[in-house]
Amino acid sequence: MKSYYVIVAAVVMIFSLALYFYSDDGEVAVSDDSNELIETTLKSEKIIIYLTGEVKDVGIYEVDEGSRLYELIEMAGGFTQEADLDSVNLARYVFDGEQIHISNKSNPNSQVNTKVSINKGDISALSTLKGIGEGKAEDIIAYREKNGPFKKLEDIMKVRGIKKSLFNKIKDDICL
Repeated sequence: MKSYYVIVAAVVMIFSLALYFYSDDGEVAVSDDSNELIETTLKSEKIIIYLTGEVKDVGIYEVDEGSRLYELIEMAGGFTQEADLDSVNLARYVFDGEQIHISNKSNPNSQVNTKVSINKGDISALSTLKGIGEGKAEDIIAYREKNGPFKKLEDIMKVRGIKKSLFNKIKDDICL
């Protein structure tokens, strides 16, 4: 029976040490006296968005990477009465460094003004650009992973298949 308690104590100690040294891109806080797990806080990458137009609180917002537009609109206090809700895709992801402009319904021809970050955009965001399909979006991502972030917008022409004519089509819709 005594050996049973020794084995259980050893298993508990190994488990406690494993928890102490375990980290999943977060922080694990452990009590000094009893090696008990107190708290695990996972850190997520933050991104910055500039929200303008028909929202109650125009401004710069910091949100978790992977956030959607509806979450940003909630942070801004919601839409104003003049917001053109038909031109807004609340389910879309937001990206670091972009400006999102919510149009006024008295100007129905204007769209939500968003720019896609060529340094942070994923395949789905980059594929929304005129003339950029999934294949070219993958090429953009592969280029920046190999060479680092783009320094200026024109650098996107260094990506295979993106020439001056295509750049001219997308230059107003992209940002770094």
